[in-house]
Amino acid sequence: MTRFAAGIFLVSFALAACVVQHTPGTSFVTPALPNEEAIQRIAIDATACLEALYPPGLTTIRLMTPTEKDGFSRLLEDRLRTSGFTVVGSSNDSAAIQVEYILDQLKPEPSHSLLLRLHLVDSTSGSERKLMRSYNMAG
Repeated sequence: MTRFAAGIFLVSFALAACVVQHTPGTSFVTPALPNEEAIQRIAIDATACLEALYPPGLTTIRLMTPTEKDGFSRLLEDRLRTSGFTVVGSSNDSAAIQVEYILDQLKPEPSHSLLLRLHLVDSTSGSERKLMRSYNMAG
């Protein structure tokens, strides 16, 4: 049992070291993104995760996008709007759920695994949620 726990700890530590450290209030997307179809699948999956937690027609999302433009952020925003979420930028809407995210490469070639971390902050209830999903290059 201790070997198993030690193994889990080492894997968790290695994964944490591979991913960009999160600065609160910001998002990051790796420049080494896979093809458009794969990032579209990831954006669809991220939207489904948010739909499972918050009702789309009644929820405003404050999407904290990276300063550098990237395809994933654009697709995620489009998917959220299509699903019925109201999406605002860095506004002061206190009722909005703040969504920060990191989409980063876990391993360099050849596997190109990606990790999506979503950090959700609900200022009205004072709650925070962190979700993580891993993907291969096909999404």
